[in-house]
Amino acid sequence: GDTPPRRMVEPLPQVYKNTGEEGLAVLKANFDKLNEKGCLDLEGQYDNGARSYKLKHRCIHMSFFTKAMPLVGFILLLLFEMMVLGKMAMGWMRLKPKKLYLESMLSVSLGACFLIAILWFMAVISLHTKLPLYTAPAGWGLLVAIPLIGFKHARYWIKKFLFTSWQFDRSWKDPVILLSWLLLTYVAFNFLSVIRPFPIGWDDLGSYLNRPRLMVSYGHFIFSMAPFFWEYVTSLGYLLFGYSTALGASVSMMINWSAGLLAVFAIYTFARTYLGEGKGILSALMYYTLPMVGHF
Repeated sequence: GDTPPRRMVEPLPQVYKNTGEEGLAVLKANFDKLNEKGCLDLEGQYDNGARSYKLKHRCIHMSFFTKAMPLVGFILLLLFEMMVLGKMAMGWMRLKPKKLYLESMLSVSLGACFLIAILWFMAVISLHTKLPLYTAPAGWGLLVAIPLIGFKHARYWIKKFLFTSWQFDRSWKDPVILLSWLLLTYVAFNFLSVIRPFPIGWDDLGSYLNRPRLMVSYGHFIFSMAPFFWEYVTSLGYLLFGYSTALGASVSMMINWSAGLLAVFAIYTFARTYLGEGKGILSALMYYTLPMVGHF
């Protein structure tokens, strides 16, 4: 009904009537954890004996740093790994873009392709040789090996991140400022809406998250993962943090979400390169606000 969102009711069988024993145990564990942290203020008691509590604002805000920020950090790490791989590939192909945004987009795109190929081969080798290559130690080893092998390129991107500057000669009333703010706000809102350990909808439950989770649980290649596609990157969440943990599921969902983020960057790069400055932000915002794109 109209229960306030901050209200938490003691998880008793008379409150959650259609919940099984396992569900009640999970709800009670969550409730006890919040209570131990001092996050619940007693409001009163219902007629059925269940006590009502109000969740403190402090704990709500703190959860942003404990749940959202680690996921932001991992996505940044993953993008960094891709950019290092992509920069190595661009060196082999002798590609030298002059614009930093174009170089960044090409690096992360090529890096994603190479990362998918590496993970695909690891899964195939695990199947045919029985070597435990598609495991958490191998996954973490891969993330450590990439910046070590491409140390020169890793240092290049770190320097770019820390010391790159540019001149921005626009008034605060310029439409580009408003469009940039709208795009960043939409990205942030979309990011927060995905932070959950439970996939929603058949697409995730049956395909996008289910297949990589199955592959990680088997520890080797499976037929439904035969093509080179993004789900290999998605599988890193389950591979590194466990396929039966809430963290593994949350990280995998965030990796899935980051594919859409890169699509927005690709639109921005294409429009800015071929249509001119200021057009990239407008094009990216128009693309991201399409209902079908925003939904996924």
